[in-house]
Amino acid sequence: MTKRFLYIIALLLVQVSSLYAQEDLLERILSANERTSLKAGFTQTRHSPMLEENLVSEGLLYLQQPDKIRWEILKPVHKVSVHDGGVQGGRQFRLPGRKDFSVTEISNDKQYFVTLVPIRNDLRRLFTRIVLIVQNDSLLIKEIQLFGRDGDYTILSFKDIQRDVELDPSLFIKD
Repeated sequence: MTKRFLYIIALLLVQVSSLYAQEDLLERILSANERTSLKAGFTQTRHSPMLEENLVSEGLLYLQQPDKIRWEILKPVHKVSVHDGGVQGGRQFRLPGRKDFSVTEISNDKQYFVTLVPIRNDLRRLFTRIVLIVQNDSLLIKEIQLFGRDGDYTILSFKDIQRDVELDPSLFIKD
């Protein structure tokens, strides 16, 4: 599940420009978020009706175009997941495309809210919908909300976003 989760994050932050060639707002959002590299802090909140409290973790996200991801949880326990762009499990991961989601947008004075509803069966098993919250002024994705089945959801809030930074290649080496 962690690897699928990372792939979805990569989809939303790095490579979704191929999804929305016809969408003006999404083109602008994706263009603002598409960089050769990115480093950001994050807070991840996972909710499940089966748990008494939400699970909250904090960490760092590193992205290197076209397909390298380092997801490093710092709190409450240290854990690192790396996708180095190689083939996973003997088969290449296929990024979702435009035909895999229906898209709706709403906005207010400060933010855009872009809702992606999966059409593809494997994605529908993972999520009922994905919501991107984007700042109007900078068009940076500030939050991703992933809604699952049975009332489960995960909220990823990003902070201290640094774009076009030089990243040490060793960050993407799997241990």
